[in-house]
Amino acid sequence: MKNPHRRKYIVQAAVTAVFLMAGRHLMVLAHEWTHSTAAWLLGSKGNPLDIHYGDWALMTVNENVNYEALISAGRGSAASIIAISALAANLLLFLLCARALSLKYIGRRELIYSFIFWFAVMNIGELFSYIPIRTFTGDQGDIGHFTHGLGISPLVVFIPGVLITAAGLYHLFAREMDRFLRVNSLKGAGARRIYTGLTIFVIFFWFGSSAFYDYGPGSARSLWSLASALTGIALFAVLIRSKVRTDPVNRKGHE
Repeated sequence: MKNPHRRKYIVQAAVTAVFLMAGRHLMVLAHEWTHSTAAWLLGSKGNPLDIHYGDWALMTVNENVNYEALISAGRGSAASIIAISALAANLLLFLLCARALSLKYIGRRELIYSFIFWFAVMNIGELFSYIPIRTFTGDQGDIGHFTHGLGISPLVVFIPGVLITAAGLYHLFAREMDRFLRVNSLKGAGARRIYTGLTIFVIFFWFGSSAFYDYGPGSARSLWSLASALTGIALFAVLIRSKVRTDPVNRKGHE
């Protein structure tokens, strides 16, 4: 007998793929446009939409801001504001998504809820890719430009940044993951493993690989990506094991 839920799971998988791509593109554009808008507001650019878009996948997109020129001209504070503005936007967007996901109106609309959920994943993933993954990068990247412009230690960003990122990840996996499964009527251990695993893969492997991708396997900085992958594997094991133990259906099946 055919599984009556098979069609739903296939549709859900297709919708998820579309939302992952759309959510990532929207997040990346919001990130880069925030950089560019901050530069425009500070008089460092003539057009807030003037960024380097690259290819259709936005794999080589960047804000098209010359941070070194700003710092050399004695405008280190402006360079720092431009650099950190995009990560502040990612954090704000994640918080807005978390708030939206808690609303009953959103919870009754499966597609809207799902898109906001994956957009939230993209924003906390982007924040994670910088703090902690690419915090200690000298004068490179958003954190490097921020700290270099102000002449401060990366630890000033790392310590509070890790706490903020960890709180966001905790909220996502401890609160929103169960609600996502419930709203989408995804029941059973299999669905939980698939979507928990997918969320972990996006954050800890896709975004977590940013240090490896940016600096190469020969760089000590890429060890942050290795640590991210190992953390993702451990988190998956802990989350799945804890849910199996606490799920009343699974407990009953083992009595």
